[in-house]
Amino acid sequence: MILAAAAGCAPASSSETTPNTGVGAEPELAFCRQSLTSSSTAEIALRTAQNLGNARVADRSGRELHVRVHPDGDHVVFTRQTTAGNASTGELYVSTRSGLAPEMRITNSAGFDETPCWSPNGAVVLFATARAGDSRLWTCAMDGQNPQPFLAADPGLEDREPDWSRTTDRVVFVRRQGGQSRLQLAFGDGTGLLPFGTQRPSQTADLGVREPCFSPDGSKIAFVDVLASGISRLWNIDIATGVETLLFDPQGEVRMPRFAPRGDRLLCAIAQPLQGRQGLRLSMLGADGTNPQLVEPGEQWACYGADAFPTLPQAPTTTASDVVALSAIEVQLSAGVVTQGSKNQLGDADNQFLILASETFEGREIAGINCKATLPVGSVNEVVAIRARIVAKLSRSDADSTLRTSYYNPVAERFDTVAEIDGPGVGVRTLTFTSQSLAHVTLERQVRVTAIGDWSAGARAELAVDEVRIEVVRLPLAVR
Repeated sequence: MILAAAAGCAPASSSETTPNTGVGAEPELAFCRQSLTSSSTAEIALRTAQNLGNARVADRSGRELHVRVHPDGDHVVFTRQTTAGNASTGELYVSTRSGLAPEMRITNSAGFDETPCWSPNGAVVLFATARAGDSRLWTCAMDGQNPQPFLAADPGLEDREPDWSRTTDRVVFVRRQGGQSRLQLAFGDGTGLLPFGTQRPSQTADLGVREPCFSPDGSKIAFVDVLASGISRLWNIDIATGVETLLFDPQGEVRMPRFAPRGDRLLCAIAQPLQGRQGLRLSMLGADGTNPQLVEPGEQWACYGADAFPTLPQAPTTTASDVVALSAIEVQLSAGVVTQGSKNQLGDADNQFLILASETFEGREIAGINCKATLPVGSVNEVVAIRARIVAKLSRSDADSTLRTSYYNPVAERFDTVAEIDGPGVGVRTLTFTSQSLAHVTLERQVRVTAIGDWSAGARAELAVDEVRIEVVRLPLAVR
């Protein structure tokens, strides 16, 4: 077995590697994202559900949040904080996917305006505002004209985060009162107010029931229950029966759910620190809360709201999966020196290790491998998702040591950190991810996954890799 040395941590360019740019693909998702390294870098990105494309809604300075797609599939409404992270600077704007109409600011109040949604016919925007003190629901025309309260509320109540069903013309929102929060239902004209679902503790405005959204048929509501900072769960409530069902517990944070147009999937932002994923990353999961998959797998962007265009198709109803054979994986040495074992040790988690001694790089000790896998499919378009599992351990560990895996993005020409555990200890750890991003799969049906040990300056250290498992979820022959 020969481990080929790679220059630094990036693969050399080759005519055999063609990025999958998705040229000509129609956007299916709009999502707000902010760079985790620069608070001034934020945008509303436009991508397919498999993360193809590079378009965005024309933007200005500030941070965009809570984007919602108009029924016409072109206009979008969103919040922009002119000072990122300062909710009181939030105002509402309308723009277009096509760029055929200029951006238009539709609110200008002393308090925040946020979490907008469209009426069923798209003529009205419903939103939360603090222009009169406590958070209240107001409406305005899509050009900002005729602003007015949606419904009255007693002093001390906070109404926020509305959603408006295009099927039933009902509105759901969150009401917080006396340290408790609960869903509320009303008709589109503001009548018929009905408290709904379980009341949950909400000692602060950030806790308790949050961010409800209707299913496309108006029969269910998905919502988030925030238990503490960075800890939340995704729930579903049936409107006819009132039965609540826990959909997804990420052992971390799940936020801003939004149903896909066919009701078969949920868009959301997920952070899973215990799995090495800090920061909210755009993800999709089944409408029943199963099979979470990263749309944007890397850590460089934080997601602050997403919505789907009507062009988003139904998810494949059937899929097949294949584990990439070890013979189809080329293992490259990205840092360090092999001291024991070979590629043959990477096939199973059996305590048989490929061991690398670290080398000094920019004042740190680094060891790692880069695994290039050729997928067993006829075309990149057959790929539904990639699953990866890295089983490895470090020989020494402290608060400034890290075990990580990254996933190469040929379009952006960078390695995206997908899972990273700081201070992992010296025992065996498992890093996993599932990503539906085709931007990370080349037209030659290849992906690159790394296993990296990273230590502070000091004595040489060792990275021991037990397993590198790459699995492709693909369309079965019958539906290709």
